[in-house]
Amino acid sequence: MPEAPSKQELVERVSALLKGDWTDEEMELLFHQIEQAVPCPPGMVQEIIFLTEGLTPQQMVDAMFAYRPIEL
Repeated sequence: MPEAPSKQELVERVSALLKGDWTDEEMELLFHQIEQAVPCPPGMVQEIIFLTEGLTPQQMVDAMFAYRPIEL
């Protein structure tokens, strides 16, 4: 099993997604790698990256790790 990417590597992947200089296949791979490494749901990863304004890639990754599911 491959080692999970570090937070810095995730920041680099988020930065790459924000630049928009990728193919559809590369984009899917970047999203998959991020989604597998953070605790928030997959749809939330895309929302944080593309719908949150004013955050740096580092802050976006921090927000992904800050997610906590609702405990019943």
